[in-house]
Amino acid sequence: MPFGCAEPSGAVVRVFLRDVWRFDPHGPRRPSARVTQVEGVVLTQVPLVDLTRVVDTGDQMLSSFDEPPGNEVSMSTMSIRRLHRLVIPLLVAGFGVLAVPTTAGAAVQTFHRFEVNAVANYTVSETCADGRTSTTLVQVIGGHEEESEDGVSTLDSDFLTVRIRNSFDCDGNFINDFGFGTADFTFSPSLQTASVEGTITTRDGRSVTVDMSWEGTGPIETTTNTTTFPGFTGLFVGQERDAVATGTVVVDGDTLVDGSTTNARIETLEDNNISHP
Repeated sequence: MPFGCAEPSGAVVRVFLRDVWRFDPHGPRRPSARVTQVEGVVLTQVPLVDLTRVVDTGDQMLSSFDEPPGNEVSMSTMSIRRLHRLVIPLLVAGFGVLAVPTTAGAAVQTFHRFEVNAVANYTVSETCADGRTSTTLVQVIGGHEEESEDGVSTLDSDFLTVRIRNSFDCDGNFINDFGFGTADFTFSPSLQTASVEGTITTRDGRSVTVDMSWEGTGPIETTTNTTTFPGFTGLFVGQERDAVATGTVVVDGDTLVDGSTTNARIETLEDNNISHP
């Protein structure tokens, strides 16, 4: 499974990975963890590549934010996080291997990232004056993110993300609007509850106020992924559970959402990376 990423000079590091599933010998024949092994790092010179357009249908490396209504695409997909977890550290390591030998006295470096996302997807239908039905898709993500390097905090913040889509509203407009900003977010470590309150301005200038809470309903599903190669060890742990979201979304003073949806979830994404001699 090759990954490619261009840097400004046109140099590209291609990292070849192989995923190996680990099985629990005492349980049913189901994979319990995936280990990513690095099989090679190759530096080449090619024209610049727009990484945001890369698509890997086998692992869905990136999901476009411009999917048409009806295709539920999360704006915080774990596939994008996996791209960051794997490609960015590997690029750094790749250039280091090709250019600068590791010294015996190099210190161990650690990086930790923890993110919580509470996601709610709403479908809002409206009967237009001409008798047709207009459907608006609304996605709300409340969350928290924190990062630290060598035990020193470098990021600690709450956020709110809102996306509104409608291919043809009652006034004949196409809507694909998106916005994010700071907010007040709370969650329980068990992923049983979460809540977010905040007001943001979208890229099209809409003022959106959200007051929403989540209640976990399903079991917690855990995913682990270990990436190892000489000088680097990375461990990713993701947890997710289904939920019911209840709340309001007010756009420019008009209530767009007021109620509950079962198309919701609470998830955590955690990375622990260690770089060592």
